[in-house]
Amino acid sequence: MTVLGYSSEKEFTPPWRVREFIAWAVIVAVVALVLILSPRSAGRKTAAPETPDLRMILAARYMVGMTHVLPTASQKAEHLDETLASSAKSPGERLEVAIVRGELEGKAAALKEIDSAETADPSVRKDAEILRGIYAGTPPATGPDLTDFKQRHGWFADLAESYGKPATDPLRAATVEKAVRTMIVAILVLLFAGLAGLVGLVLLITGIIMWFTGHLRTHFGQVRLLPVNRAAHVEAVAWYLSIYVVGSLLLGLFVHLFPGLNTKWGLLLLPAGFGVAVLWPRMQGESWAEWRAAVGLHTGQGVFKELACGAAGYLAGLPVLALGLLASALISKWSGADPTHPIMREINGDPKRIVLLLLLASVWAPITEELMFRGSLFAHLRERWGWWRSALLVSLVFAIIHPQGLAALPALGSIAMMLAMVREWRGSILGCVMAHAINNTIVLLTLVLMVT
Repeated sequence: MTVLGYSSEKEFTPPWRVREFIAWAVIVAVVALVLILSPRSAGRKTAAPETPDLRMILAARYMVGMTHVLPTASQKAEHLDETLASSAKSPGERLEVAIVRGELEGKAAALKEIDSAETADPSVRKDAEILRGIYAGTPPATGPDLTDFKQRHGWFADLAESYGKPATDPLRAATVEKAVRTMIVAILVLLFAGLAGLVGLVLLITGIIMWFTGHLRTHFGQVRLLPVNRAAHVEAVAWYLSIYVVGSLLLGLFVHLFPGLNTKWGLLLLPAGFGVAVLWPRMQGESWAEWRAAVGLHTGQGVFKELACGAAGYLAGLPVLALGLLASALISKWSGADPTHPIMREINGDPKRIVLLLLLASVWAPITEELMFRGSLFAHLRERWGWWRSALLVSLVFAIIHPQGLAALPALGSIAMMLAMVREWRGSILGCVMAHAINNTIVLLTLVLMVT
């Protein structure tokens, strides 16, 4: 009797089939396509970026907030944080650095940076003239140029426009309040992350000791089924990636060719790809019971216990995640890439937009991605290989197909390995969904509080 790659009597490893090689060829092709296009998603900017650099906004607001809460920090703030300076990859962003310099060092420093940015690219002349008028005390009257300036530079435009105004001025108060909130949230998150990391380290060490002493059992494969080949599951993942990734690229091409195209229909790619992937094994003759067992869609030792174990697994994985984040930060610094998910650029003050992003990142993504990667793909590989090789390959595919670029691979890979650990430990996919949801919710809510 096979147990997702195990046997109650004698272990049986089914041979690879031609269909599986074809499915893997499709997966590799999609992954290669994402890798080829990764420089675009890694954050390379044009001369006039349409979307803000999230790291730059956070660094700028943190420094401005710090100088207003702790005036003694102004001496250190005069030497702009390296992250802020290195994040300015276009003349337009250099103007934003100039605005922060004006706030921290005075208008002379701002004007010098403005001249430098305009010399580098004369296309920013209109914005440069607006800033010179602000610092000269003769801000321009309301008009299309000023409106465009505010739309392009957002919070930075408000910071410039409120320069020199009293603290009681409504625009000045609102702009500074956002900066102070960013600083406070950043400090609280660091404190929370440090505490959670210590708890996670204790859990991780305890788990390792229990594993080697035989006191920690893994529950993967305890749902016993008749022998069933998992070829349909790797094919399902191939369908999922093809429809979503290739479909998104084709949609982008159509938008380029037909600018008036309604892109809202592109949202159907998400449920379409997932729906085909879920139905494919059933179409290949697998029963719903077999599919649920293969992907781990069962209650294990109880729904609440599985969810709690997922949360504990997330905490235990935080030290590994910290190493992944450090590696990604070093790669990002070395390459100049911005490993930010495009969804983060959609964050604004619109409550409806924030709710939509939360549903997408904290509900839809954990459920669908876990069923596909730690469910179907992991079960397919785990039937033949050990946990380490299966987890590494699944984690690599998972990390690459995300649109953050190559710099984010260590961070995403460490998260994926943690989720695969939970899947191996619990067998049920519920813990993986819980851990994934916790991670995405914390990240998204933190960014919402820091940048809106």
